[in-house]
Amino acid sequence: MNERYISSIDAIDVNDGTVKNYKIKDIEARSAVADTKDSKTTFLSSDSGDSSATAWTSVDALSNTETHASIFAKISQMFKNIRFLYNRLLVQNEVTLSALNWTLDGTTYTQSITINGVTASSNPIYQYNGDPSVDQYKQYCYITALITTKNTVTFRCNKNCPTIDLPILIRGI
Repeated sequence: MNERYISSIDAIDVNDGTVKNYKIKDIEARSAVADTKDSKTTFLSSDSGDSSATAWTSVDALSNTETHASIFAKISQMFKNIRFLYNRLLVQNEVTLSALNWTLDGTTYTQSITINGVTASSNPIYQYNGDPSVDQYKQYCYITALITTKNTVTFRCNKNCPTIDLPILIRGI
């Protein structure tokens, strides 16, 4: 029986489409370090416990030139950002939009509520607070926008405004 040994492999480079010839010793050397599942990497972690995540920090998009350390640093910051969002959703403010406090400006009705900590860049979530009756739900649906400025949340209604008091729950400030 004649034994044949493979000494090289031709492969197409996916980046430029050229055919490359790889020697077996090169392939063996690459495969010896290819499995990094048990390797450790050192990276700068910005993650913190839930209560310490008090601000959002932007993270650049991942690129194909990242190192393990830079990938883990970005993932660490993403986790901290998730903790920050979680903390913001835990904060709830219960307010009542009074039927008597709507102000008409042209065809738009507005009502402002003071809530400390709100900024112009806040993007809170609001919902009806409680189990609304059919009439309350219909009038809740008159709200078309929520605008935030420093320490103020302004509710806006186009064309119609509620004629009854509406309890509102605001989260994410």
